[in-house]
Amino acid sequence: MLKSLHDMDVLIIEDAKPLALLLTDYLKKLGYRKIHCCENGTLGLQKFQELVESGIVPVVFLDYYLPDLDAPVVLKKILEIHPGTEVIVETVANQNESGIKRLFELGAREYFPKPYEPEKLETIMDTLEVRAN
Repeated sequence: MLKSLHDMDVLIIEDAKPLALLLTDYLKKLGYRKIHCCENGTLGLQKFQELVESGIVPVVFLDYYLPDLDAPVVLKKILEIHPGTEVIVETVANQNESGIKRLFELGAREYFPKPYEPEKLETIMDTLEVRAN
């Protein structure tokens, strides 16, 4: 049976509340309903751990710049908790390319530039769904 990402949880780790709400809105328009938001890396890791312990492995949107932990630290911990997790890095387009490259080397799967474009989000989610099957 094919898995649909629409049935999966999505965890957004984003410190800018307006951006988290916008991303949530875009995801809902694509049919995703189980969306969790955390405003920093510490809370994001706690929520990720809780979800995994309850048998849920969410798709993770990880902001590159967080107020408490940097993205490589959060990414490493997520992948330690559950290797193979689909992590999408989000940051301002063309900013810190070497840092973004490092996140891909550490295991990030996709890149979602800011400002958000709904079409790009749909392409990313379609790609994840194809990989899931």
